[in-house]
Amino acid sequence: MARKKKTIKKVSKNHDINKQQRILRNLISSIVVILILLLAFFKLGLVGIFIHNLLRYLSGEFYYVNLVSILILFAFNLVHSSYQVQKKHVVALILFNLAVILLETNLQANSKGFVFFNEFIGQSSLYFRDLSLYSYGGIIGAGLFAISSVAFDILGTYFLIVVLFLIALILIIPYSTLDKIQKKIKENKIRKHEVKVAKEKAKVENSIIQNTSADNLITKANQESKLKRVFNIIVDNDNQSIASEDDENFNTKTKPSLDKVVEKEPDITDLTEKKIKSNFAPTVLTDEQSVNTGEDLTLSNNKQERIIGQEKSEEKVVTSVVTNENQPYRLPPFSLLSPVLVDDTKAKNQAQMDIQGQKIIDILNNFGISSELIAVHIGPSVTKFEIKPASSVKVSKISNLSDNIKMELAARDIRIEAPIPGKSAVGIEVPNVAVSMVKMLEVIRNLPVDKKEKKLLFVLGKDLMGNSIFCELNKMPHLLIAGATGSGKSVCINTIITSFLLRTSPDEVKMLLIDPKKVEFMPYKNIPHLIGPVVSDPNEASNALKVVVLKMEERFDLFSKVGVRNIESYNNKVKDQSVDAEDKLEFMPYIVVIIDELADLMMVAGKDVEASIQRITQLARASGIHLIVATQRPSTDVITGIIKSNIPSRISFSVASGIDSRTILDQVGAERLLGNGDMLYAPSNLPSSIRIQGVYVSDEEVKSICDYVSSQAKPKYEDAFIRLDDLNNGTNNSGLSETSADPLYQEAIKFVISSQKASTSLLQRNFGIGYNRAARLIDALESERIIGPINGSKPREVYVKENDDNESSY
Repeated sequence: MARKKKTIKKVSKNHDINKQQRILRNLISSIVVILILLLAFFKLGLVGIFIHNLLRYLSGEFYYVNLVSILILFAFNLVHSSYQVQKKHVVALILFNLAVILLETNLQANSKGFVFFNEFIGQSSLYFRDLSLYSYGGIIGAGLFAISSVAFDILGTYFLIVVLFLIALILIIPYSTLDKIQKKIKENKIRKHEVKVAKEKAKVENSIIQNTSADNLITKANQESKLKRVFNIIVDNDNQSIASEDDENFNTKTKPSLDKVVEKEPDITDLTEKKIKSNFAPTVLTDEQSVNTGEDLTLSNNKQERIIGQEKSEEKVVTSVVTNENQPYRLPPFSLLSPVLVDDTKAKNQAQMDIQGQKIIDILNNFGISSELIAVHIGPSVTKFEIKPASSVKVSKISNLSDNIKMELAARDIRIEAPIPGKSAVGIEVPNVAVSMVKMLEVIRNLPVDKKEKKLLFVLGKDLMGNSIFCELNKMPHLLIAGATGSGKSVCINTIITSFLLRTSPDEVKMLLIDPKKVEFMPYKNIPHLIGPVVSDPNEASNALKVVVLKMEERFDLFSKVGVRNIESYNNKVKDQSVDAEDKLEFMPYIVVIIDELADLMMVAGKDVEASIQRITQLARASGIHLIVATQRPSTDVITGIIKSNIPSRISFSVASGIDSRTILDQVGAERLLGNGDMLYAPSNLPSSIRIQGVYVSDEEVKSICDYVSSQAKPKYEDAFIRLDDLNNGTNNSGLSETSADPLYQEAIKFVISSQKASTSLLQRNFGIGYNRAARLIDALESERIIGPINGSKPREVYVKENDDNESSY
């Protein structure tokens, strides 16, 4: 340790000496250039005249432009002592000077090609004697002009000069500035596209309103005539029971008053909605779609007149659709989500970014690491600096300086990604000064058009580039979520569930929620997407997973009969089947099993839970069953090797140590996270993890969405998930029947009764069978009360005697 400290001090001392030498060298060089410029420009003495003529001969009349550009470079290097002249800046300086020299020659030359070059060479001695003789661009300019005028002609030489100026400008501008310019150009394109789309949408809406205004007037007149006819019927019947008339004409249960009957407009569009509803696929309408559907149905005057002119029997069909059971399911509107507020966090982080970027370069220079800042990405909670070190620098040397960088920046914690996959750079992630919250509405409204039909798509958050991250559960196909308490794990699960509620109907996605903590999934207990009640007992949870395995096997049996391989092919076949088919296939929804705390289940029924999870994760993808497992105790006894190997997609929130991070992600890094939704997402199709700021969904948003979907429909549980307590008896009986079907079962009974002894090893030796088969026979004998339980070191007691009359019953 002492040797390491001495080495660091020695490196730091040598670096300080080199820094002082560089400053001194820059100062001397700048003074020399200034002296040459003054002597040559004012032609001071013989030395000044000679330098003036020499510079004129070499670079022409504008030689002072070349000297001034060199002086600016030295002066900048002198002011910024930590700055080192880079090769690209030297190249830019050379290209700029060559462009100036070539421009000067091209403007004043009276001939072209090598004729001009030979003339200039012939007058070389005169340039040192006659100061009035014009030197064009010097011998350098004459050579360049001779080549370019032959190769590109005079006009082409101007194009070449412009290209040289542009290349020099691009090399001088920092990479970060170029990146900002590119982003601004991209943002302007997107903004113009959005404005164009908004204008087109406004035009379409205006045209629809204009086209439907006349049709709406006709519709309103027809409805008023029908209401008058109903009013006459009620007046003729005078004080008779209006309820019976309403049952016949309006299919309502209560007795309305006369004013209510006149004010109420019959819903004419419901009959058409019922006719266009699919026989097999579920009907899902958003609020916007339902409005559009109503407008489309009112466009056809002939159809409305035909409906209004129907008899009373047809009016029953129209009004009966108004009941809650037959209403189409409407997806929750985005207005239930909290609005996105404008904040000034981006400006604060932008101001701090420049300071921190220069500090990081200075810190690396202090340790003898030559590097440059090539890009900066400001995320919601973290800013990522992309550093490109020199080719001679070891990447591990930068990783070992994480604590030093954290101390110099006074940061809460930093994370170094060395190197960034796919780039020749190192990423240093530093917490932002101001953290911006990622809202659900902000992300879900940016859903890509090509992914809107993906039923298992859910929102995750934003990455460091500010891009919205969406995940498809059917491609994962299972997900493991782990992190310390309070790191954002429960909020992530709420985000996933609310994503499904906002985008899918109960006929498309079913969920099984397992909550051993009994409080996390309370808001979801009445949502219609549930396939069974929320399970909170660990033993019932183990049984529920067994039921899921049975449903998986049933689906595979159905797939084999129909002749399909997965749930997508099956549902496509359901949609394509004819209406008059004898054996109609029913639409099959996806099933998502969400376990909020795996540690509690592993403590109570570890082997059964692990076996069920293993079967589900290995086989259930094709059947449309997917598993999401979450835990706050990322230890090897909870996240076992079997579970990890079968769940390749994982999310890690902030954990206590690098060991926990390796347990979850097979790599360190999660211990450097900041908490509050800061996560590392390791998908199965990418070689490295992605840092994401998770979406925040408040309890009020969850409650409003759950209340809305609960008002649309009631949950319809399957019987297998309701009677989980009886599953133990059913499972034991099924296991006993399987064991009873063993050919050796009856012989084992006779052997145990005749020998009055029972043990696994005894059955193994006597029948020559394996341990597992012998153990199952012993368990079956114990269940049938033929033998007693284990009694320590003593042998099991045999309850049935050899001369017992009950022997024949076995």
